[in-house]
Amino acid sequence: MSQIYVCGHKSPDTDSVMSALTYANYINQLNPGSNAIPIAAGPIAQQTQFILNKFSVQAPEIKPDITPALKDFPKRELKVLDINDPLSKAFEIFHESQHSNFPVVDKGIYKGVLNLPSLITVFTRPSKESELKTVTASIQSIRRALKATLIETNCQCSMDEVQDFNIAVSTVSVEDFKLISENWSDSMWKTSVFPISFNKEVIEYLISKNAGAIILSKSFDIVKKIKSKKAGLLANDSVYINLSAAGSNVDLMQLESVIPSVKDSSLENIPQLLRNDTADYVIEDISLLGSNSFNQDDSFDEDDPLNDIIHLFMNKNTALVTTNLTVASAVLLIKQSTPVRFYYNRDKINFINEASPIIELRNRFSKNPKLHVVAIVDDSNNLVNIATQYDLNNLNIIKLVLVDHNEIQQQVTGSQSLGVKIIEIVDHHKIAIESQEYTVKMTVRPLGCTCTIITQLYRQKGIPINKLIGSLLLSAIMTDTLVLKSPTTTQVDRDIVRYLEQITGIDHQSWGNEIFSAVEGFSGVDKNKTIRQDYKLFDTKLGKYGVSQVEVGSLVNLPNDLAEIKRELQSIRDKDNIFLVCCLVTDVTQGISVLLTDGVESLVEVMGYITWEGHTWAFDMPGVVSRKKQLMPHLINVVAQLG
Repeated sequence: MSQIYVCGHKSPDTDSVMSALTYANYINQLNPGSNAIPIAAGPIAQQTQFILNKFSVQAPEIKPDITPALKDFPKRELKVLDINDPLSKAFEIFHESQHSNFPVVDKGIYKGVLNLPSLITVFTRPSKESELKTVTASIQSIRRALKATLIETNCQCSMDEVQDFNIAVSTVSVEDFKLISENWSDSMWKTSVFPISFNKEVIEYLISKNAGAIILSKSFDIVKKIKSKKAGLLANDSVYINLSAAGSNVDLMQLESVIPSVKDSSLENIPQLLRNDTADYVIEDISLLGSNSFNQDDSFDEDDPLNDIIHLFMNKNTALVTTNLTVASAVLLIKQSTPVRFYYNRDKINFINEASPIIELRNRFSKNPKLHVVAIVDDSNNLVNIATQYDLNNLNIIKLVLVDHNEIQQQVTGSQSLGVKIIEIVDHHKIAIESQEYTVKMTVRPLGCTCTIITQLYRQKGIPINKLIGSLLLSAIMTDTLVLKSPTTTQVDRDIVRYLEQITGIDHQSWGNEIFSAVEGFSGVDKNKTIRQDYKLFDTKLGKYGVSQVEVGSLVNLPNDLAEIKRELQSIRDKDNIFLVCCLVTDVTQGISVLLTDGVESLVEVMGYITWEGHTWAFDMPGVVSRKKQLMPHLINVVAQLG
């Protein structure tokens, strides 16, 4: 499910923050379960924080950049292979899921990607008989491919060593087979696996020759016996039984004695019953298991052939693997027993860190058309997710609601990023949004404050406004309309203020004066940040210029800060590479302003206002309190004259 953020403009003022808080609440009330979250695109202003403290409201989380990273990518079920898994497991997963690309890991650490179509050549390339009858595998990987039972009898061979095995199927008599193999070297015997049906004479001969492994096929049904009697525990898993600790006097009775103990849940009787990383059950030492628990209701065949041959394997060099498969089926799967670590792609383009922006993933696919899947890893290279190029279609990780602004320059960083979709705009400014690829719901009204619009929406939908929400809405209207004195104030704003006064019991005039009296202006604060708090850039033929507005409770202390303010204006002009910067300092309670400027000395000749305190870069502007309605129309004409 996409995350919904409600966010005001960069350098958020009070209306921006209160709009985010109250409209997120509106969405959640209107559509329970939406989990809309208010955020701020920048630091909370002093004035806004004063209001939040007044009503014990936590400020929204500050998120200057909402660009989604790959850690935010929708989680999907991981079809993962271990480096020691046989190729047969990849084919099995493909059959179940139709996935053809699999991340390969080693104890959770990403290693590469196995592309199944590329394996076609593995099974179609060989043309020589010597290639057709060999396989690169280990005895353990063969067991895994067959989902078989390995009875490890203290065999001197290595179960995990990967080597080139010869697959030998005896289709002739024992005597004929002896003639065929009489010139085999010791190495040839050691690296041969024999999938056969039960034949004691053949088995004895192969053991005497130190054959690498014997795969006893379906006719030898010890696997079926064990699994049927332990079905509740084993389900479809394989079994690994270590008989070496029990010595050579091992018979089927001892094996069968395990079954009732498990059936009766007496696991304390078999403390070494373990489960390994391949989901196989391991009985390490059956000498600890007595036969007293054997259930007489369980059938037991005293003539079972295992009694005749199990002792032959003890302490020898031939491994014994038993399977429910026929010989023909076993041969096919043995050819698929090569560990995937011999075939996966280790190319670095196949993985990407989860901290990377999603656009990097799109670029990766764009530059590599043959790339099908990319693994997403953390800083320790642990696999956390995977992504295909199709996952990037209609990707909506974040749904964004813009309040108190609409133009792109004012939007939070990342609003235009892949994975972010603007779904709604609530604003009282002119429409300046760029064309969108999709439909956006817009509520834009020519009122003095965005929170006035939001109050209307609450009322239209019949959503109750409690005292706390009403207090935040009223506070925003007071700041944006300068206690209803700004030229941008409409009759609708005044009507909404009266409505909110009834809900909150707050007198708007006294509360508005308190808000602006609490603002310290430039005294004791970072002046650069104060100027940039409500700062906008404008384009002209001459280039760009910036205009800021700072609201204060009084202009009394302004002369003391002029020198430092002038330096900060110069710094801003240089850094932003603009030809003019202006700061309108407004005394809200008196309804007067002073305009401070830097960059154009001739401005004094065309400004049309008298200088303030004898400074040719400062101008007295009585009655001017609105940047949008009063200052900007005049300043646009002034700048035009400069051109």
